[in-house]
Amino acid sequence: MLARLPVLHQTLLRQIDAQAALLGFPAYLVGGGVRDILLDLPALDLDIVIEGDAIQLAEALKDRYGGLLTLHAKFRTATWQPPEGLPLDLITARRETYRAPASLPDVSPSILADDLARRDFSINTLALRLADEALLDLHNAQSDLANGLIRVLHGQSFNDDPTRLYRAVRYETRYAFRLAPDTLALIPPALALVERLTAERLRHELDLVFNEARPARTLSRMAELGLLHAVLPDVLPWDSDIAKRLDSALSTPPAPGWGLGLTFSGQPLNLVLGYALWFAGLAQSQITLLHERLTFPLAVLKTSQAVSALLADLPALAGFKTSAWARRLEEVPLPALYAAHHISAEDALKRYVTDWRHIRPNADGETLKTLGLPPGPRYAEILTQLRAAWLDGEVASDEQELDLLQKLIQEKG
Repeated sequence: MLARLPVLHQTLLRQIDAQAALLGFPAYLVGGGVRDILLDLPALDLDIVIEGDAIQLAEALKDRYGGLLTLHAKFRTATWQPPEGLPLDLITARRETYRAPASLPDVSPSILADDLARRDFSINTLALRLADEALLDLHNAQSDLANGLIRVLHGQSFNDDPTRLYRAVRYETRYAFRLAPDTLALIPPALALVERLTAERLRHELDLVFNEARPARTLSRMAELGLLHAVLPDVLPWDSDIAKRLDSALSTPPAPGWGLGLTFSGQPLNLVLGYALWFAGLAQSQITLLHERLTFPLAVLKTSQAVSALLADLPALAGFKTSAWARRLEEVPLPALYAAHHISAEDALKRYVTDWRHIRPNADGETLKTLGLPPGPRYAEILTQLRAAWLDGEVASDEQELDLLQKLIQEKG
């Protein structure tokens, strides 16, 4: 099975197995990596469970092969970033117990069987022993993969960790599987526990939706099962129009003319745009309520607020001069302009981004100073008027700008 992985990944796994063998620690590739190999998909999630001390193994790997380590002593886990290749998570096999519904688990070192039993769904319980590539299937995972089923391991799974409600839907829609009937029946009674989740844990599950190939499909299924209503009843919106909006906007990246990259203010662009398009029809007060519940990154919050406000202002801006549009739009984040344009098709938003925002007068503060105007607030007033004249077509040449500048200085004198 490992032969299906890229050569570099195979090499890293062999290095881990050899080092683990020297320490007497059986090592296993577990979870999503094995699942995706069996589904003939790229295996991007390579988690290695160690029946032993994962931190001790990680330190030995770093000593021998180099790279960087991130250690989590509380859980005896580590992330090894080798000199080449992707980071690898090394996990000490552990048992988890929950003191109360939706609480974080108490963790203690254990054996592989206990580590697999603590997992969310059967399809994530497969383990491949690195030493001989033996496949361990303790929870009928291969059968569920073959039948396209998402199934929890026990009846209290959603109670222990309600984030699994959202994960179940992500897997279901990603692989075009279906929730097993007994798992589907557990969802309604667990919905009330969503309110116990912290903002960080709950928002993280929603954030991950925007990494899926079709976020709208996943959110539609979440809405159907009551998972969006459970986040904040009667506030978090969803309908077919929002689904179409997200589908069309997120299926292709913005054209280069919009000046948007893969990230915005440190956040993935698809995440910023996704939330902004989703919340576009909400009032500012509703976005505030959602922020209080989910604590969005600033880039997401500001962009969502800007889209909501701008869409509300568009009718009043119709027929205004170009300079008035520019004044209204100059503080709006670029992703908000893109999202608002996608929704409204207002051409002025695109023209501002591609053209108007780049128009500036030739004159600047040094010019005014050279012409004998004492520094002060009049500088900004005059330069703003000059820019407005260019934008509105009242000035079309350097000579016309100079004539207007001299008139303005005289008027202000």
